[in-house]
Amino acid sequence: MSRKPLLLLGCLLAFIAPALAAELSLSLQPSVPDREAETERAFAQEREADVMVFYDTAKELQLQRPEQKQLFTSETALLAHLSQRKERKQLLVVILSKRHEFSDPNQTLDGFWQACKKAGFERVIIQQAHSSSRPSLRE
Repeated sequence: MSRKPLLLLGCLLAFIAPALAAELSLSLQPSVPDREAETERAFAQEREADVMVFYDTAKELQLQRPEQKQLFTSETALLAHLSQRKERKQLLVVILSKRHEFSDPNQTLDGFWQACKKAGFERVIIQQAHSSSRPSLRE
């Protein structure tokens, strides 16, 4: 094959590839109505929750119940408190901040979810806070 067709093909790909990548990226993102419905569902779950936890970092976790707010400085302390809770344990909603981090690099979102389930909650929903939506990451 001569160089002209290869050069022409290379130029064509250089112009088409970015447009295809942008189109693919847009098609993978949820639409505005989908994001709004997802966010409304998340807010309804928060209203229904017996307890909410705002997970900012592994050293800044805020437990929120209708009657009070309480700050914890470790996941271990939070999980111990949740385990000792005597009140209703039907729904726990965990909201991860935009900058959340897990204390143990090997601990996954799944591991934190399971630890909350072991604390006695029937349902645990983990949501990710975004500026435009609040998707559930694990239910």
